Amino acid sequence: MRQSLDANAAYADVALHGDGLTSLQFRPVPGAETSEVRSAVNRPIRIRIERRGAQFMIYAGKPGETLVPSRSGYCRT
Repeated sequence: MRQSLDANAAYADVALHGDGLTSLQFRPVPGAETSEVRSAVNRPIRIRIERRGAQFMIYAGKPGETLVPSRSGYCRT
């Protein structure tokens, strides 16, 4: 989710890295450095990103398990 198509726009996304690390990545305001919140679940099968106002959270889980929430990140998108 991006505030605009500008290269330095505020944004939030969820990334599943090749080593199994899952993280919420976000830039809270235009031009800021990207921040990361890591999920406690390694190599999840299901991932959800949720927005509530300026707060973003990711949830990750494996088959048959409840999705585990991460800490949240704040972003003006």
